[in-house]
Amino acid sequence: MDYSSHKLPLLLERVGVRMSECRFTSSWFYNNNKNPPTGNKSLAILLAIVLTIMTDSVYAQAACSASTSGLSFGEYDVFSLADNNSVGYLSVSCTGLTESTNVAYEILLSRGFGSYALRTMMSESNPLAYNLYTQANYSIIWGDGSPGTGVIADSYSLGQNTISNQYPIYGRIPAGQNIVIGSYTDILIVTVNY
Repeated sequence: MDYSSHKLPLLLERVGVRMSECRFTSSWFYNNNKNPPTGNKSLAILLAIVLTIMTDSVYAQAACSASTSGLSFGEYDVFSLADNNSVGYLSVSCTGLTESTNVAYEILLSRGFGSYALRTMMSESNPLAYNLYTQANYSIIWGDGSPGTGVIADSYSLGQNTISNQYPIYGRIPAGQNIVIGSYTDILIVTVNY
């Protein structure tokens, strides 16, 4: 599978805040043979994420960028009793601009096509429920910090160094969904506030 990711440069200016964003797509397609699979229906998932980085400081002491490896759920079997789980990764890299630079940030995810309680991927007009979580036990929905959601927060001392940290994105498609074969997608915005 081919994963595409792009660095997201953040250009900070003394006159205010500038937002940068990068779109990436990775695609996984279902098997379109003349003889469809027997005993199960399979599909593939496409998850596209838009990355955004923002700062609220006019006099920024750090420059940060973000990238992601993507998140692939692979094929979904409608007859399986097990949830379809996957892990992707989001990296945040910050460079200190002064010798005594400290950085603190929060990483937020948007709702996408659905709600935080029930994110939805679509294949034309066909929905597929899924969600993204901050922890491997799938207990905290990764959102914007509103009720029922959590965010990833981190802080550390940089100095004039560059430090990159990687954060897992835990994805789950609940079992038992009666869906049609297709390529399912959702578009999310990842926001890094610092």
